[in-house]
Amino acid sequence: MSVKHSLLALLSEQPTHGYQLKSSFERRTGGAWPLNIGQVYTTLSRLERDGFVTEVERDGDRVTYRITDEGRSMLEAWYAAPVVADPPLRDELAIKLLLGVAADLLDRQGPVHPDVARQMAEGARVRLGSTYGLSTTGVAGPEPADGHDPGTAYVAAAGPAGTQVRALRLGGTRDLVRTLAVVHALDLLREMLGSGNNG
Repeated sequence: MSVKHSLLALLSEQPTHGYQLKSSFERRTGGAWPLNIGQVYTTLSRLERDGFVTEVERDGDRVTYRITDEGRSMLEAWYAAPVVADPPLRDELAIKLLLGVAADLLDRQGPVHPDVARQMAEGARVRLGSTYGLSTTGVAGPEPADGHDPGTAYVAAAGPAGTQVRALRLGGTRDLVRTLAVVHALDLLREMLGSGNNG
């Protein structure tokens, strides 16, 4: 997982300062990867040095940055690059997809919601430049999380003709729930392709 690319993704939405970047990153990743504010500012300094961000405003110690054209090019290349497996909880693909979900939606609903699944699938499709995008979100268990019982899941498939979301109630071990969610997402895609609803 790349902190510099994640900061660039957030800056591609709007200019902002380091502390806001830290807060936005942690909110969008569900707190799975807390950032040290020193790491944020060190990364911003390197990005500025390399021409990927630039300072747009200074108010005392608070510096607001924006992404440059070079930064956007690097970000697009990162989105297009194949994902290499990371250790648990720091999954690069999940971070890429979560960054495509509106922050206010995550604030209001949390990560386990049909609209989050929809935005993740649509974000995967757009960010990866693919014809179709799939997503899963839910609680694998064994304990409840975010007010949802284990086995609660949503899957989505996005394509040229639109996006379909399915709510699931799955049982079994944590690994089985994860596997079943993926199978259901693939089934949703298969149904979309089989219906001729593929543009």
